[in-house]
Amino acid sequence: MRRSLNFQQLFQLFYGEADADGEPLSSSSSEEESGAEDDEVTDPSFLTSDERYEENGPSPHRTTQRGRGRRSQTRSRSPQAQSHHCLEPWRTRNNSDTTPQISRFMPRRTPGAQVDTHAASSPLDLFQLYFSPTTVLTLCTNTNKYAAKNKERGKKYKWADVEVEELYKFLGLLTYTLLVSLPSITDYWKQNTITSVPFPATVMARDRFRALLWNIHPSDPEEAKKNDEKKGTQAYDQMFKIKPLINDILGACKAHNHPRKEMDVDDRMMSTKEKTGTTQFMKDKPSHPHNKKMGGVDVSYQLLQYYSTNRRTTRWYRTLFLHLVDIATTNAYILHCDISASNQVEPMSHKDFLIELVSQLCGLDSTGMPTRRSADHISVAIAMVTDASMKATQGRRICQHCHQVDKKRHLTPWKCQSCDVALCLIVDRNCFAEWHR
Repeated sequence: MRRSLNFQQLFQLFYGEADADGEPLSSSSSEEESGAEDDEVTDPSFLTSDERYEENGPSPHRTTQRGRGRRSQTRSRSPQAQSHHCLEPWRTRNNSDTTPQISRFMPRRTPGAQVDTHAASSPLDLFQLYFSPTTVLTLCTNTNKYAAKNKERGKKYKWADVEVEELYKFLGLLTYTLLVSLPSITDYWKQNTITSVPFPATVMARDRFRALLWNIHPSDPEEAKKNDEKKGTQAYDQMFKIKPLINDILGACKAHNHPRKEMDVDDRMMSTKEKTGTTQFMKDKPSHPHNKKMGGVDVSYQLLQYYSTNRRTTRWYRTLFLHLVDIATTNAYILHCDISASNQVEPMSHKDFLIELVSQLCGLDSTGMPTRRSADHISVAIAMVTDASMKATQGRRICQHCHQVDKKRHLTPWKCQSCDVALCLIVDRNCFAEWHR
């Protein structure tokens, strides 16, 4: 049995259009009687192969051509059908343009910095909005737990529990690597070379910095172990090791800044030596709209390109940790610019802002001298040694006062407990007192 569709039925089936009066297209009984042959369209796609050959041979009214020169079959259409073929005429330049409806931008808060713009905020104050003392205390607790587990596994490096003040110094040195770029971390402590830089050694010993970098752990190691046991199930959280810090930074970003009308959403690929399930390759980075109020440039992304701590590490969560440090320093500077603009004062340059931030995180002034010289600075042994024969030599470090002032290399077993700086303390050379004067 042949199945056929009326032209108007076919038009309504595919396009769901209505006529000019708003009524659905339909054929009257008179049209069906008078113009059935003209309005009827038989589409071979609606017939099965058996149905196509039920009739005896091809229709005498149909011409079939084979090959490349085959021309499609034409059908005459009724005037009514032709009137519905194009419901709207083509628009020309003589037609007036219709202005699209503008979306309403009604933020709940005033866009920009969500801080007291009249209060004096130092770079350290703004940075601590993201890496707050509570966040850093959590980092210290989990890092100490992870280091203890590593010591149980037989790791040979020395370890002493890190506290909040020291971890801020560690973050300060990480930020310092934004300003002074060297090929490797150990290069920052190399002496007597043309690339030597004296500042890092005044803040922290090389081995201590490396130990902190190796053991930094945002999540609780015991809870992370339980999460690893869930691999292969829906309960497994692939971002668990970094999630506590991500949640803190994300909450701070939402609390202290409100996006403006035009904003840029972009991604950033971070390299790591570890094989992870989140690795992906982007052949062509997609284009995206830029923030018009920033001169066509996404400021946040641009600042991250200028100064970044990003280094390839053997643990993916360490790489992400470094990226979060970048975000905190960059957002702190953006807040500084917003505050300066609201007070109609010239903001610091990005470089000067970072120099001031490093100094404040490390507890030093711009010349590298300690800014806090209170009575809690006491001299303690660098290494706790029980063997009496090794008390004078074990754990000795270069005296920073001798190194900076006298340009000499003197080893000492003593350091300042508060500053964690090695300083001589002998009868004829009291560098401890000179350093804190």
